[in-house]
Amino acid sequence: MSEISNTNYELIQDYLDGLLDQEASLKVGKLIDNDEVAYNIAKGILLLRKEFVHDESQIEEYLNSIYKRQQSLFKLQKTSKYATWLKIAAVLTVVTVSAFITYRFSQPSLEEMVNAELAVPYTGTVAFRDSQKTELSVGLTAYVDENYLRAAELLEGINDAEAVFYHGLSRLYIEEYETAIKLFSSDIVEQSRYAIHSSWFLALSYYKLGDRENARKLLKKIIAQNHYKKTEAIKLLNKIEAY
Repeated sequence: MSEISNTNYELIQDYLDGLLDQEASLKVGKLIDNDEVAYNIAKGILLLRKEFVHDESQIEEYLNSIYKRQQSLFKLQKTSKYATWLKIAAVLTVVTVSAFITYRFSQPSLEEMVNAELAVPYTGTVAFRDSQKTELSVGLTAYVDENYLRAAELLEGINDAEAVFYHGLSRLYIEEYETAIKLFSSDIVEQSRYAIHSSWFLALSYYKLGDRENARKLLKKIIAQNHYKKTEAIKLLNKIEAY
């Protein structure tokens, strides 16, 4: 195999993925061990993979955000040659701020923070207003028992703020985010005592659906209202706006 450049990003990436044959792997491994630039490229790739949980699309998006700024700074046209150089520069930039990145890695990711919020189901007081086993009371009982699919089935179609709110929660916990959003944003909930709680779960539902813009808007509203989830909203908003 011919001599390997210390700035061959793709080759170093393939080495980390175990895609090279034995000869190439030995050469790239030796290069990384002995060349500072190659070592830092490998280190930067690994740092980013840890940050983005091996989501290559997010890594590419993050690197793009860095090397677009560099492209503007150096006034370079984004040819294949320059794009490769800028990507390497972006990865090396990651390493130069590794102290900051190490700090970020020690913090939970945005996804982890949202999942932690959803891992503890809402436990507000459920009002059982009748002694008979109506669909409402049975549905609320199913929710309290964390049988969310059954609760959703029983509460569906009941025109009652409490039923709609807990129906929304049940849909959220079984990952039916679009339905949860419709329920949390319904007039009957927004005009009820559940509105303040609903806005928080609506923000989480938007995030889980992938709609960060609406999640961001709701989090800002929650913070401005001095909501009971204000502290958590600030943390989530800071994470969202970091990307």
